[in-house]
Amino acid sequence: MLPSVLTICLLITIVLNGLLAGLFFAFSIAIIPGFRRVDDGTYVRSFRAINTAILNPVFLLVFCLAPLSAVATAVVRL
Repeated sequence: MLPSVLTICLLITIVLNGLLAGLFFAFSIAIIPGFRRVDDGTYVRSFRAINTAILNPVFLLVFCLAPLSAVATAVVRL
C-alpha cells in the first residue's frame, strides 16, 4: 500500500524540523558555553568562521524547507 500524501508530508516535516532543532540544541549546549570561556577577539573570529561554514546548500535547504513543510502539512491536513 502506498503511503498517503499526508504521511509523506508529516515524515518530511518531522525530519527537517528535527534536524533544525538538533542543530540549534547542539549549538546552545556545546558552542555557546565554549564561547563564554574565550576572549572577545576569539569569540568574534570563531563566530564569523561558524557563520561562513554554515552558509551552504544543505543548511539552506533544511532551514528554508522546515517551516515550509510544516505549512504544507497543515494545508494538506485541511
